[in-house]
Amino acid sequence: MERGEDPVQVPLVFFSNFWVQVHNLQLRSMSERMARQLENFIGHFLEYDATIITRGFKKLMRIRVCLNVRNPLKRKK
Repeated sequence: MERGEDPVQVPLVFFSNFWVQVHNLQLRSMSERMARQLENFIGHFLEYDATIITRGFKKLMRIRVCLNVRNPLKRKK
């Protein structure tokens, strides 16, 4: 917002892009195909990070999605 700009006239942004971590998937399920299937649950699919991240014994997949920021985040399917 610029100085002197009327706050009522500023358009609101309801969608934003985020990197989401998906936990508790089997290694063979960590694929772009699976990431695209999660689209209806998480948000609009944008990108898949093919790097499988390992944290101790846990592995996670990262996907980039566009989320409606007015909706609450979902934790489990």
